Amino acid sequence: MSINHIKFNSMKLSLFLILATICLQSCQDNPEEINTLNQSHEEKLILAEIENESRDFYKKDHLAWSNHYVHSPEVFWACVEKDVTLRASGWQDLSQFVATWMKNNPEPIDYDAARFQLADVQITISGDLAFATMKSSNIQPDGSLRTLNGNRTMKKINGEWKILSMTSYPNDSPEGSSKNIYVHQ
Repeated sequence: MSINHIKFNSMKLSLFLILATICLQSCQDNPEEINTLNQSHEEKLILAEIENESRDFYKKDHLAWSNHYVHSPEVFWACVEKDVTLRASGWQDLSQFVATWMKNNPEPIDYDAARFQLADVQITISGDLAFATMKSSNIQPDGSLRTLNGNRTMKKINGEWKILSMTSYPNDSPEGSSKNIYVHQ
């Protein structure tokens, strides 16, 4: 082995060590970069939880659906429909309301055939709480397109995201409605 070869390998090793040191220092100086990577993973977990809650709801599987929620008096749920507003306060109220609805409407809806889609998703995570806003759309059993605006407040319990609050409302504007007022027809 020649001296030039040894010098070249030493230079490569030195360059590698310098770059590795810079990268390590950069990660330590910018913890937000690491949090962004983790947050992206957390956002995916939150979106999966939201989708799986909807899937279980449309399967009419009350037990599976209930696993997506925080079971506490703080739970809030409101769904504005074209002709009625559905609401529940506290887990007991929500669970009973949905169980009764599922019993009265037992036919499952094929989630995939309804082509559920989310758009304009924004998620803010702060510790064990997260807030997600979104627009959703799906094909109704009569073939019409339904579009909703919605949000979910999520709480991380034992390492899993659960729904603490859910609201949704139509994305249309019936006659007499304005930006901040939805007039039921």
